[in-house]
Amino acid sequence: MPRLTNLNRKIKRTHPINIEKESFKFNSGYIITFPILAKASGTYGPFYLYAGICFLGFLFVKVKVKETRGQTLEKLQGVMAGL
Repeated sequence: MPRLTNLNRKIKRTHPINIEKESFKFNSGYIITFPILAKASGTYGPFYLYAGICFLGFLFVKVKVKETRGQTLEKLQGVMAGL
């Protein structure tokens, strides 16, 4: 994502501590919800649910995210500013 931000702005989101923090949030959410879902829908239920969520995410990216290959940073910034 750093390519789409302003050239004059520093990117702090990619600091290793922030990446670790976001990873912990995801993993703790998974650890908390898995036993509840497994108890309610059987052993394989949570895996089917998480696979479905990943598939919906894939479809969202495929449909909504535009291709940026071969475009200059200035052109991308112009497109993003127009949104």
